[in-house]
Amino acid sequence: MIGTRKSIKEGKTIIRNVLVVIIICAIGGYAGFQSKKIISGPQITIQSPSTTSAKDSAVDVSGIVKNVSVVTLNDRLIPIDETGQFKEKVLLYPGYNVIKLEATDKFGAHVKKELQMVYNGSDDDKTTDKSVDNLAAKPVDKPAVKLSDKSDNATSSKSNGKTI
Repeated sequence: MIGTRKSIKEGKTIIRNVLVVIIICAIGGYAGFQSKKIISGPQITIQSPSTTSAKDSAVDVSGIVKNVSVVTLNDRLIPIDETGQFKEKVLLYPGYNVIKLEATDKFGAHVKKELQMVYNGSDDDKTTDKSVDNLAAKPVDKPAVKLSDKSDNATSSKSNGKTI
């Protein structure tokens, strides 16, 4: 009987130790999984635009961010939804454009991505620009009615050859 009590006591100690190790491993694994967000920092994935040239002056910039608290597009705060998705419209200048997307997490880690795009413009934009230039280059027409000088009217006025 004495041997069985001792073996039962040893068995309980082994089971307790195994359970403690399992609990410690579970807590450590969970902490490691959760700290992945802290270690990896903010992430930006740009989904559109997928090309580097544009024919329209307005381009939709969209994508997904992870582990962020603040997102800016060309130094302007933009909203993100609860899944981390964003979509903003950007106006392009004719020629070369740089679109800057930055994200910061709550610990201050920072990531930046830049899109380089060339806006070629369309034929409609070029004709509009020419018509505006043509309007600006035209001289102003002279008035149809000729105004007389005030000095002539003030000094004399002739009626039937007599001075009034």
